[in-house]
Amino acid sequence: MSPQVDYDGVPTATDVKAMLEEKTRELYQFRNAFRIDQEAATRNSDSVEFPSGGTFEGEMVEVEKGGDYPRAKLDYDGAVAAYSKYGFEVPITDEDIKDSKINFALDNQQQMAREEQRRLDAIAFSILDANRNGTVIGTDGTDFNYEATVAAYTALVDAGFSADSLVFFLSPDAWGDMATSSEFMSDTETFAEELRSTGPNIGQVMGRPAMLTNTGNLGADEAFVVDTSRYGWESERDPFEVSRYREDQKDQWVYKERGRIDWVPTESDAAMFIQGGV
Repeated sequence: MSPQVDYDGVPTATDVKAMLEEKTRELYQFRNAFRIDQEAATRNSDSVEFPSGGTFEGEMVEVEKGGDYPRAKLDYDGAVAAYSKYGFEVPITDEDIKDSKINFALDNQQQMAREEQRRLDAIAFSILDANRNGTVIGTDGTDFNYEATVAAYTALVDAGFSADSLVFFLSPDAWGDMATSSEFMSDTETFAEELRSTGPNIGQVMGRPAMLTNTGNLGADEAFVVDTSRYGWESERDPFEVSRYREDQKDQWVYKERGRIDWVPTESDAAMFIQGGV
């Protein structure tokens, strides 16, 4: 007779969610281009309309004593979030539980979690790439350079976007071009240490966060700079959660991670594409 399984040692759904997501958050780069819609889970609807493409009418004027204030307004064309369901399952066998291999089993499954999160971030990239500023910075086929980041930065600020909210998303090749350029290699340059940190946020460019990404389809020498305060929304109708259920016929527990989410660009001009150096 096989030893009794100690089900008290089975990790909770919350534990498994934490374990699976521990090593996947670094793959959220393009999702960082979108603001988080904090209210999506409380809405009673399968689709949500967001204000988009606002045109301001009105101006600040001097008001005479007893006079009427001019009324400003924003005219919008709505953008709609149509939620899709995403998820995957992770089985943990009784044998893994008996042999205290739960963490080992989850380590093997984390690659699945990473690939799922990479796929979600690639979807966010595809939305960003299809809804961006009509202006393209740089010359296709030329090495990415610091001048290209300056041109994109100044173009967005000149168009009225906030310098304090800009984030750079760099392909590996673009980051390599930047890191080996004369502007960053010189010890005497102001920006010499900007690209010298680690992790998904690899440093700063012009004082703004720079993210090295391979989750989308950025080509060599390509990058984005985005005003993340205005570009759009990541809306989770059902936030990603883990539940578990028992499969007695297979002697295992199954942990299911699922959620419903959509990304909604509401001001596409806030995303500038860089295709090469200037």
